[in-house]
Amino acid sequence: GIGCEGVDRGQSRHCLKVVEIYNPDGDFWREGPPLPWPLLSLRSNASNAGVVDGKLYVCGYYKGADRHDTITKDILQLDPWENVWTVVAKQALMHDSYDVCLVANLNPRGLMPPPADLVEE
Repeated sequence: GIGCEGVDRGQSRHCLKVVEIYNPDGDFWREGPPLPWPLLSLRSNASNAGVVDGKLYVCGYYKGADRHDTITKDILQLDPWENVWTVVAKQALMHDSYDVCLVANLNPRGLMPPPADLVEE
């Protein structure tokens, strides 16, 4: 679990660096490594986290305690077995909704050629 205490929509909140990791096999939570800094999601009513190959990725957030702090497009990776956070990409390209694609640290737009009608000759 990653999150903040308090209420959104203009009310103050206290963002946490605390991370808890759930083990569905044993049905228990354990303390995880603290985040490098408190963070607040840029998206309301949605998560900026996903799991790939057993590692958690978090992206698109305010770095700090509230919405008046710095927006960052860094991608954090948590390896729950090593119990450590790593910044795996800085200033990643994100869409307006702060969705992101990170594939082998390549720009996702570079993985496919543009449509023929957009190519200048």
